[in-house]
Amino acid sequence: MNAKVFKDSFTLDVLFQNINDARTKTKEIYCNILAGNYNVIALVETWLSDSHSELFDDRYMIFRKDRNTELRGKCWRGGVILAI
Repeated sequence: MNAKVFKDSFTLDVLFQNINDARTKTKEIYCNILAGNYNVIALVETWLSDSHSELFDDRYMIFRKDRNTELRGKCWRGGVILAI
């Protein structure tokens, strides 16, 4: 059995970060993302709701899941964002 060798190399730059409350760091997070050139960004513990502004420029397709506060009372903790 022969192994297939790929002559083209591909680098995937990924940023994974527990940001622990994006509500207070929106500008800082946005500037840091603008300064990088990531293929994938995964942020956890975002603590965001629908009323918060976006953290990314138009280079990324955003998948976001906020904590449902109606089910959990006033608990804001949780939430994830995946930007590709």
